[in-house]
Amino acid sequence: MYSCSRCNSAKRDNPVADPTRIAFGKCLLIDDMGGIEAINDEGRVLIKLLHLDGPRIVKIRERFLRLLKWKSDSPNDPRVDELFLEAFGYPVDLPNLKRKRPPGGNARKKAAARCHYELRRLNQLARTY
Repeated sequence: MYSCSRCNSAKRDNPVADPTRIAFGKCLLIDDMGGIEAINDEGRVLIKLLHLDGPRIVKIRERFLRLLKWKSDSPNDPRVDELFLEAFGYPVDLPNLKRKRPPGGNARKKAAARCHYELRRLNQLARTY
């Protein structure tokens, strides 16, 4: 799962709920201005550990929400599409997982053939994640 480097760093030092097991949308409410509120204990932990309620991150979240609204209102505008892809598209430099050799070997060897790098190479990767 992609996340910002700030959150990745925080998650490295403070384990948080696994988003493949607990939907964060069932833990957090986000308003139109980027404000955030916990729905339950998992949400309170996420907000605290990842500092999701700080003024800077709230402003960033508001910008993303405005961009989503702009894209929804102007789906065929190439200028909007360019900004949208910069924010929500896959990075140009996706890693080639076939070349990676994790310590102890790769327990999911078949997954490397379907990694995002391979999907892009095969022209099967969606424009956004």
